[in-house]
Amino acid sequence: MRNLITCMLLILCPGLAFSDEDSGASKTSAAWRMERPWSIGIEYGLFVSPVSGFGVRAAYALSPNFQVGFSSTSGTYDAKTLIDPVSLTTIETFDVAASLNEIEFKWFSGNSFYLGAGIGQRKISFDLSARDTFSNATLNTTLDTDAIVVNVCLGNIWTLDSGLYLGGEWLAVAASVSSSFETSAQSDSIASEDLQELLDDSEDIAKRLGEASTGGLALFLIGYQF
Repeated sequence: MRNLITCMLLILCPGLAFSDEDSGASKTSAAWRMERPWSIGIEYGLFVSPVSGFGVRAAYALSPNFQVGFSSTSGTYDAKTLIDPVSLTTIETFDVAASLNEIEFKWFSGNSFYLGAGIGQRKISFDLSARDTFSNATLNTTLDTDAIVVNVCLGNIWTLDSGLYLGGEWLAVAASVSSSFETSAQSDSIASEDLQELLDDSEDIAKRLGEASTGGLALFLIGYQF
């Protein structure tokens, strides 16, 4: 209970330090990073907005102010409501799946606040199913984008005496360095002009998205240091 209260105080007042219950000495999160340099944890939040998902991360503190690590996050999103269908076309499913794997470096300014940068691989996939309501023709298409991205972020990580850490990555931006995309489509009739237009538009979207920068917001972090 005491550790929980202490954590809440630190969230409100980041300048406060954690205390060592056994020795009575006061230790900051920076001190704990050197005493327990290894960390493993999980994360949840908007990592490729609007896609949210769960991830895992591991890190090692090279110094009180510098940490290197790896993270892997993935999630899905139902985007059907975001599409304005063309006339006489019904969007039956439009699912978006995203993943982000990266090597990351964090520089801590003092106790808990950090600026981060990394390089990684971002994948975004679409599964689109549509039907022409006039001819009843159907279209099923899959679009995959794959990009090498440079990521920058900022956040806070606080460490408790027990080794548990809590934090948040408040903002992140992943800028594409290079990208590629693939599409595959199946249709029982390509004669539908509306479905052909939808297919052409979806391929254009896949190409643009692979080249675009994506953002992350309010990623919750929890884990253990040892």
